[in-house]
Amino acid sequence: MQKKTVFVLGAGVSMQYGFPSGAELVDNICEELAKSEYEYKLHEGKWVKSHWRSDDDIELEMNCLIDALLVLCFDYQEIQRFRERIYYSDTNSIDSFLRNNKHFKDLGKTAISHILIKAEQEVDLFLRQKFQNKEHSSYVGPSVYKYIWSQMQGYLGGAKSVKYFMESQCPLFVTFNYDRSLEQYFSKVIMNYCNNKSGVDTLIASRIRHVHGCLGLHTADVVGPSGVWPYNDHIEVSRLQSACNGIRIIGDKNEDETFVDNLRSEMLQAERIIFLGFAYHPDNLRTLFGKGVTKAQIFGTTYGMTQQEVYGVKRMFEEYVTHVNSQICIEPDHNEMTAYEYLREVVSFGVSQQEAAV
Repeated sequence: MQKKTVFVLGAGVSMQYGFPSGAELVDNICEELAKSEYEYKLHEGKWVKSHWRSDDDIELEMNCLIDALLVLCFDYQEIQRFRERIYYSDTNSIDSFLRNNKHFKDLGKTAISHILIKAEQEVDLFLRQKFQNKEHSSYVGPSVYKYIWSQMQGYLGGAKSVKYFMESQCPLFVTFNYDRSLEQYFSKVIMNYCNNKSGVDTLIASRIRHVHGCLGLHTADVVGPSGVWPYNDHIEVSRLQSACNGIRIIGDKNEDETFVDNLRSEMLQAERIIFLGFAYHPDNLRTLFGKGVTKAQIFGTTYGMTQQEVYGVKRMFEEYVTHVNSQICIEPDHNEMTAYEYLREVVSFGVSQQEAAV
């Protein structure tokens, strides 16, 4: 790349690939906790299945959220209290709910993991365009990953090796999403484009930072070694436990302070930072920059935001940049652009419109 580029990805990007938004995740959890393959009754102080299906097996139980939680020994009444509390909190963010209801944290993280694992569908990564009509409520537009990959190919073709490209020219991806769609997509396309599987998983992982953790270690292969999970929707006890242990909610104490320090250093070294599908939560910006001040050009999507909301975002950036007016390209007149459209119209991998005007 011509400049040291960092992409910061929010839920708006993962939605393209079949994952729920924050509000949809809350709705999905509430809906899943309201249904079960079984009925339950109180027996000697414990909630147990009132009847058994003839085809009863552990795999069937794990596919249903409430049954999976019971397999993992969560209390049935506690599960129902959790569902009621989150439903009537009327929140769009389960992370913020769990921050204020820490006693539900393990249950909530397991529920998050279950919903997101079931959304790991490789076919969604390679759909050219899910809906053609932009007015469709589920319109997601052309693939952001595909566009970034199309720009990377020219640099990759001229590089001495895949390893050299990944270490010296590939952009850095900082994601606040738990899912592993980034790893799967870029591992898959580079393996096939370069006809080279050797170490690609590891090289891709070296360019991705999951700020709040992710759903376990990743492999692009169909079967991975113990503790490393392929990208699919298969749920089993050990995988669900691994995913739950791999994610952190907002407000969790980050035990790896070195990770945060290194991340902030990488952010401050960047020459261009591009926020895509991001909600600009103040806590997340503090995680990225700390007390540092960056000289990088700041770009960011504002899809669906009002003019006042955009100006509020720009004010938040004032403490992290040296020159607000010249460094920040986050504008209200971009609020109808999808992430893909924003990249094409405003940024590009060569020279951005704003940079060209300087």
